Amino acid sequence: MQQTTREPRLVEHLERYLGRLAAGWERTVDGTSLPFTVGRFDDPPFADCVGFSTIGLSDHILKSSGSAKTIRQELFALFRDPTRSLPFTEVLQVLASGLIKSGSALLRGQVIGPRGPFWKDSALEAFYVSSPSYLPDEFAVCDLGDGHRCVFAWLIPITRAEAEYVASSGWRSFEALLERENPDLLAADRGSCV
Repeated sequence: MQQTTREPRLVEHLERYLGRLAAGWERTVDGTSLPFTVGRFDDPPFADCVGFSTIGLSDHILKSSGSAKTIRQELFALFRDPTRSLPFTEVLQVLASGLIKSGSALLRGQVIGPRGPFWKDSALEAFYVSSPSYLPDEFAVCDLGDGHRCVFAWLIPITRAEAEYVASSGWRSFEALLERENPDLLAADRGSCV
């Protein structure tokens, strides 16, 4: 894995909270080289869980769609049942590549999708962008050195009904619903809260 001067700090930060970096992908399935890596972390602090994160997306300065603010950002996701064959490495590659191309960061409350079930018989078919509330507060921002910091956007798999709820009722209402229902947001086979 090729690293910029900031990436050792980033990997150290990720390993502190998500466990050992077990693998990294710098190329797409068809062999195209990427300007970042997607890492798999095998020891997150949750039972039967696996973590994925971009490493190096934060080398690209992205703009906020809600202000003139610029953002250095990494994307991550956490899932239970790591034995299931889920395409989340490829999904993070596609999403991060799209952010670099558009120059826009993902913001809390955004929904990506729905784009059909993640796998056969899955109710999950979209992502909700949130702050990393399942992890300690210190995880949310990483000091990259040289006066640079990056923030982490948590990609939570959601159902079509939940995506529609966010669109109609707003992200604050959706997060309040999640607090009331308290679903296991790490479960790959989770049903809808709506």
